[in-house]
Amino acid sequence: MIINEILFRKVIYLSEFFAFITALVTYRYYKHTPNKIFLFFLSYVLLTEFLSELISYFWKYPDSEVYSFLKNIIPTVFLNTVLWLGALFSIISFYVFLIYYRYLIKDFKKRKLIDGLVIFYTIAVVLDHFFNADVVFKKFLVYHKIVGVLSVMICVGMYMKVLFNSNKLFSFYKLLSFWISIGLLFFNVMTIPIFIFSKQLEFSNTIYLFILSLSCLVMYGSFTIGFIINAREERNLRKQAVR
Repeated sequence: MIINEILFRKVIYLSEFFAFITALVTYRYYKHTPNKIFLFFLSYVLLTEFLSELISYFWKYPDSEVYSFLKNIIPTVFLNTVLWLGALFSIISFYVFLIYYRYLIKDFKKRKLIDGLVIFYTIAVVLDHFFNADVVFKKFLVYHKIVGVLSVMICVGMYMKVLFNSNKLFSFYKLLSFWISIGLLFFNVMTIPIFIFSKQLEFSNTIYLFILSLSCLVMYGSFTIGFIINAREERNLRKQAVR
Protein backbone atom coordinates (compact mmCIF):
# COMPACT_ATOMS: atom_id res chain seq x y z
CA MET A 1 0.00 0.00 0.00
CA ILE A 2 2.80 2.41 0.96
CA ILE A 3 4.76 1.49 -2.19
CA ASN A 4 1.70 2.17 -4.34
CA GLU A 5 1.15 5.53 -2.67
CA ILE A 6 4.77 6.57 -3.20
CA LEU A 7 4.63 5.45 -6.85
CA PHE A 8 1.40 7.32 -7.55
CA ARG A 9 2.69 10.48 -5.93
CA LYS A 10 5.89 10.29 -7.97
CA VAL A 11 3.80 10.09 -11.13
CA ILE A 12 1.93 13.23 -10.09
CA TYR A 13 5.08 15.14 -9.15
CA LEU A 14 6.92 14.18 -12.34
CA SER A 15 4.01 15.12 -14.59
CA GLU A 16 3.74 18.50 -12.86
CA PHE A 17 7.49 19.09 -13.06
CA PHE A 18 7.80 18.21 -16.76
CA ALA A 19 4.84 20.43 -17.61
CA PHE A 20 6.44 23.33 -15.73
CA ILE A 21 9.86 22.87 -17.36
CA THR A 22 8.30 22.64 -20.83
CA ALA A 23 6.19 25.74 -20.14
CA LEU A 24 9.26 27.62 -18.95
CA VAL A 25 11.48 26.63 -21.89
CA THR A 26 8.83 27.47 -24.49
CA TYR A 27 7.47 30.57 -22.77
CA ARG A 28 8.71 32.95 -25.46
CA TYR A 29 6.38 31.29 -27.98
CA TYR A 30 3.18 32.07 -26.07
CA LYS A 31 4.05 34.95 -23.73
CA HIS A 32 1.83 37.38 -25.64
CA THR A 33 -1.25 35.14 -25.45
CA PRO A 34 -3.70 34.24 -22.65
CA ASN A 35 -1.81 30.92 -22.37
CA LYS A 36 0.93 32.69 -20.42
CA ILE A 37 -1.13 32.40 -17.25
CA PHE A 38 -0.34 28.68 -17.19
CA LEU A 39 3.35 29.22 -16.51
CA PHE A 40 2.40 31.04 -13.34
CA PHE A 41 -0.23 28.41 -12.55
CA LEU A 42 2.31 25.60 -12.89
CA SER A 43 4.71 27.56 -10.67
CA TYR A 44 1.96 27.72 -8.07
CA VAL A 45 1.38 23.97 -8.45
CA LEU A 46 5.02 23.24 -7.60
CA LEU A 47 4.99 25.73 -4.72
CA THR A 48 1.93 24.03 -3.23
CA GLU A 49 3.54 20.60 -3.55
CA PHE A 50 6.73 21.89 -1.93
CA LEU A 51 4.90 23.42 1.04
CA SER A 52 2.86 20.25 1.47
CA GLU A 53 5.99 18.10 1.55
CA LEU A 54 7.69 20.55 3.91
CA ILE A 55 4.85 20.41 6.41
CA SER A 56 4.77 16.61 6.15
CA TYR A 57 8.52 16.56 6.80
CA PHE A 58 8.05 18.54 10.00
CA TRP A 59 5.54 15.97 11.22
CA LYS A 60 8.30 13.36 11.04
CA TYR A 61 10.78 15.62 12.82
CA PRO A 62 8.73 17.72 15.27
CA ASP A 63 11.78 18.60 17.35
CA SER A 64 13.63 20.38 14.55
CA GLU A 65 14.67 23.96 15.20
CA VAL A 66 13.02 25.21 12.03
CA TYR A 67 9.69 23.68 13.03
CA SER A 68 9.95 25.20 16.50
CA PHE A 69 10.66 28.59 14.96
CA LEU A 70 7.72 28.34 12.56
CA LYS A 71 5.34 27.41 15.38
CA ASN A 72 6.17 30.73 17.01
CA ILE A 73 5.19 32.81 13.99
CA ILE A 74 2.56 30.69 12.22
CA PRO A 75 -0.74 29.56 13.78
CA THR A 76 -0.49 25.88 14.70
CA VAL A 77 -3.61 25.02 12.74
CA PHE A 78 -1.70 25.71 9.50
CA LEU A 79 1.10 23.33 10.52
CA ASN A 80 -1.05 20.46 11.75
CA THR A 81 -2.67 19.76 8.39
CA VAL A 82 -2.15 20.31 4.67
CA LEU A 83 -5.87 20.37 3.90
CA TRP A 84 -5.87 24.15 3.80
CA LEU A 85 -3.15 24.09 1.13
CA GLY A 86 -5.25 21.81 -1.05
CA ALA A 87 -8.39 23.85 -0.43
CA LEU A 88 -6.64 27.12 -1.29
CA PHE A 89 -5.09 25.55 -4.38
CA SER A 90 -8.49 24.32 -5.55
CA ILE A 91 -10.11 27.74 -5.14
CA ILE A 92 -7.32 29.63 -6.90
CA SER A 93 -7.14 27.04 -9.69
CA PHE A 94 -10.76 27.54 -10.68
CA TYR A 95 -10.28 31.31 -10.75
CA VAL A 96 -7.22 30.85 -12.99
CA PHE A 97 -9.16 28.63 -15.39
CA LEU A 98 -12.17 30.95 -15.55
CA ILE A 99 -10.01 34.03 -16.08
CA TYR A 100 -8.10 32.15 -18.78
CA TYR A 101 -11.24 31.49 -20.80
CA ARG A 102 -12.46 35.02 -20.10
CA TYR A 103 -9.49 36.32 -22.10
CA LEU A 104 -9.29 33.43 -24.57
CA ILE A 105 -12.88 33.75 -25.82
CA LYS A 106 -13.49 36.99 -27.72
CA ASP A 107 -17.27 36.83 -28.07
CA PHE A 108 -18.85 39.57 -25.93
CA LYS A 109 -21.89 37.55 -24.81
CA LYS A 110 -19.78 34.54 -23.89
CA ARG A 111 -17.44 36.76 -21.90
CA LYS A 112 -20.41 38.15 -19.98
CA LEU A 113 -21.51 34.60 -19.24
CA ILE A 114 -18.05 33.80 -17.89
CA ASP A 115 -18.22 36.95 -15.73
CA GLY A 116 -21.46 35.56 -14.34
CA LEU A 117 -19.82 32.20 -13.66
CA VAL A 118 -17.00 33.93 -11.77
CA ILE A 119 -19.53 35.75 -9.59
CA PHE A 120 -21.56 32.58 -9.05
CA TYR A 121 -18.43 30.64 -8.12
CA THR A 122 -17.34 33.36 -5.69
CA ILE A 123 -20.72 33.23 -3.97
CA ALA A 124 -20.44 29.43 -3.75
CA VAL A 125 -16.97 29.69 -2.17
CA VAL A 126 -18.12 32.23 0.41
CA LEU A 127 -21.29 30.34 1.34
CA ASP A 128 -19.56 26.96 1.48
CA HIS A 129 -16.92 28.28 3.88
CA PHE A 130 -19.44 30.29 5.91
CA PHE A 131 -21.74 27.35 6.59
CA ASN A 132 -18.87 24.89 7.10
CA ALA A 133 -16.44 27.12 8.97
CA ASP A 134 -16.06 24.56 11.77
CA VAL A 135 -14.65 21.88 9.46
CA VAL A 136 -12.52 23.95 7.06
CA PHE A 137 -9.31 22.46 8.49
CA LYS A 138 -10.75 18.95 8.85
CA LYS A 139 -12.09 18.02 5.42
CA PHE A 140 -12.41 19.24 1.85
CA LEU A 141 -15.49 21.31 1.14
CA VAL A 142 -17.20 20.03 -1.98
CA TYR A 143 -20.11 22.30 -2.87
CA HIS A 144 -18.07 25.17 -4.26
CA LYS A 145 -15.87 22.61 -6.02
CA ILE A 146 -18.93 21.26 -7.85
CA VAL A 147 -19.76 24.80 -8.99
CA GLY A 148 -16.14 25.32 -10.05
CA VAL A 149 -16.03 22.11 -12.08
CA LEU A 150 -19.32 22.84 -13.82
CA SER A 151 -18.21 26.41 -14.57
CA VAL A 152 -14.93 25.27 -16.11
CA MET A 153 -16.69 22.61 -18.18
CA ILE A 154 -19.11 25.24 -19.49
CA CYS A 155 -16.13 27.40 -20.48
CA VAL A 156 -14.38 24.48 -22.18
CA GLY A 157 -17.59 23.67 -24.05
CA MET A 158 -17.98 27.26 -25.24
CA TYR A 159 -14.36 27.38 -26.37
CA MET A 160 -14.62 24.09 -28.25
CA LYS A 161 -17.77 25.27 -29.99
CA VAL A 162 -16.06 28.49 -31.08
CA LEU A 163 -12.99 26.54 -32.19
CA PHE A 164 -14.87 23.99 -34.27
CA ASN A 165 -16.96 26.71 -35.92
CA SER A 166 -13.87 28.70 -36.91
CA ASN A 167 -11.46 28.41 -39.81
CA LYS A 168 -9.10 26.52 -37.49
CA LEU A 169 -11.24 23.39 -37.61
CA PHE A 170 -8.60 21.34 -39.41
CA SER A 171 -5.63 22.69 -37.44
CA PHE A 172 -7.07 22.76 -33.92
CA TYR A 173 -4.56 20.15 -32.74
CA LYS A 174 -1.79 22.69 -33.29
CA LEU A 175 -3.25 25.11 -30.74
CA LEU A 176 -1.92 25.23 -27.20
CA SER A 177 -5.34 26.29 -25.94
CA PHE A 178 -6.86 23.10 -27.38
CA TRP A 179 -4.47 20.86 -25.44
CA ILE A 180 -4.98 22.87 -22.27
CA SER A 181 -8.74 22.48 -22.66
CA ILE A 182 -8.47 18.73 -23.25
CA GLY A 183 -6.36 18.37 -20.12
CA LEU A 184 -8.75 20.41 -17.98
CA LEU A 185 -11.79 18.58 -19.30
CA PHE A 186 -10.32 15.14 -18.64
CA PHE A 187 -9.08 16.03 -15.16
CA ASN A 188 -12.37 17.50 -14.01
CA VAL A 189 -14.50 14.70 -15.45
CA MET A 190 -12.29 12.01 -13.90
CA THR A 191 -11.64 13.50 -10.47
CA ILE A 192 -14.96 15.04 -9.49
CA PRO A 193 -16.40 11.61 -8.48
CA ILE A 194 -13.45 10.77 -6.20
CA PHE A 195 -13.45 14.20 -4.59
CA ILE A 196 -17.19 14.32 -3.97
CA PHE A 197 -18.50 10.76 -3.82
CA SER A 198 -15.50 8.81 -2.48
CA LYS A 199 -17.32 7.76 0.71
CA GLN A 200 -20.55 6.85 -1.05
CA LEU A 201 -18.70 4.84 -3.71
CA GLU A 202 -16.38 3.35 -1.07
CA PHE A 203 -13.19 4.03 -2.98
CA SER A 204 -10.07 2.54 -1.43
CA ASN A 205 -7.02 4.74 -1.02
CA THR A 206 -5.29 2.86 -3.84
CA ILE A 207 -8.15 3.44 -6.28
CA TYR A 208 -8.36 7.08 -5.21
CA LEU A 209 -4.65 7.63 -5.84
CA PHE A 210 -4.74 5.69 -9.11
CA ILE A 211 -7.55 7.84 -10.55
CA LEU A 212 -5.91 11.02 -9.27
CA SER A 213 -2.52 10.02 -10.69
CA LEU A 214 -3.98 9.07 -14.07
CA SER A 215 -5.93 12.33 -14.22
CA CYS A 216 -2.87 14.40 -13.36
CA LEU A 217 -0.75 12.47 -15.85
CA VAL A 218 -3.24 13.11 -18.66
CA MET A 219 -3.83 16.76 -17.75
CA TYR A 220 -0.21 17.78 -17.30
CA GLY A 221 0.76 15.53 -20.20
CA SER A 222 -1.72 17.40 -22.39
CA PHE A 223 -0.23 20.69 -21.24
CA THR A 224 3.27 19.44 -22.07
CA ILE A 225 2.23 18.23 -25.53
CA GLY A 226 0.54 21.56 -26.17
CA PHE A 227 3.61 23.57 -25.21
CA ILE A 228 5.83 21.45 -27.47
CA ILE A 229 3.49 21.56 -30.48
CA ASN A 230 2.91 25.29 -30.05
CA ALA A 231 6.65 25.98 -29.92
CA ARG A 232 7.23 23.91 -33.06
CA GLU A 233 4.46 25.69 -34.97
CA GLU A 234 5.67 29.12 -33.89
CA ARG A 235 9.22 28.31 -34.98
CA ASN A 236 7.95 27.20 -38.38
CA LEU A 237 5.92 30.39 -38.78
CA ARG A 238 8.91 32.53 -37.89
CA LYS A 239 11.12 30.69 -40.38
CA GLN A 240 8.54 31.23 -43.11
CA ALA A 241 8.33 34.93 -42.24
CA VAL A 242 12.10 35.31 -42.64
CA ARG A 243 12.14 33.74 -46.12
